[in-house]
Amino acid sequence: MRRLGVNGAAMVLLLALIVAACGGSSASDAAPPAPTTTTATPDAPAAPAATSPATTAAPSTTSTSAAPATTQSPTTTAAPTDEEIEAAIIAAYLQGWDDYYAVLEDTSLDPEFARETHGEEAFQLLVDYQLESADEGVLVKWPDDTKRSHRVEVLDVEQSFAVIRDCFVNDAYGIKEDGSIVDDELATTRWAVEMRFEDGAWKTTTLSVLQRELGVWDCS
Repeated sequence: MRRLGVNGAAMVLLLALIVAACGGSSASDAAPPAPTTTTATPDAPAAPAATSPATTAAPSTTSTSAAPATTQSPTTTAAPTDEEIEAAIIAAYLQGWDDYYAVLEDTSLDPEFARETHGEEAFQLLVDYQLESADEGVLVKWPDDTKRSHRVEVLDVEQSFAVIRDCFVNDAYGIKEDGSIVDDELATTRWAVEMRFEDGAWKTTTLSVLQRELGVWDCS
């Protein structure tokens, strides 16, 4: 069955009227008025404020980390070609002759520098020639219009060993302390030469005379 509802404020007012009627008109005997109770109607909950989704800041593109060091690939040195090897052999051989004549043009020179182009046996022969020339007081000279020339051919190269042939036109002469000239023949010599790669360089080790002719000869 449906119950008729009476609100709280009307009920309190009705009770107050009944008590006043029963208690007479004396103010002192009158019961203190009941406190008025006001029932507040609860406010409807406020609708939540509309919020837009938070905007996430884009991450910074600036990096504070140092860039990793670049590692260089090891450098690969290409092996020399046959032509380069032959050119090095010929250059070392011709430098050996320059060193040889340098100590005979000035017999006071220390010949140690010639070790760079001469093997041990060839170097000792060079020293012997230098000492002999010094004892005889002879220095090697070249004519102003020298015909000196080399025609070198590499015959064989095997690792640290090489065989070459040289057609050498030589017009050097010796001059003594008194100015007299010795050994002034112009001659062409055909040489067989062996060289070895020692201590990082090609060096002359042995020389053998194959043929010698006076004057200029083409070694054919």
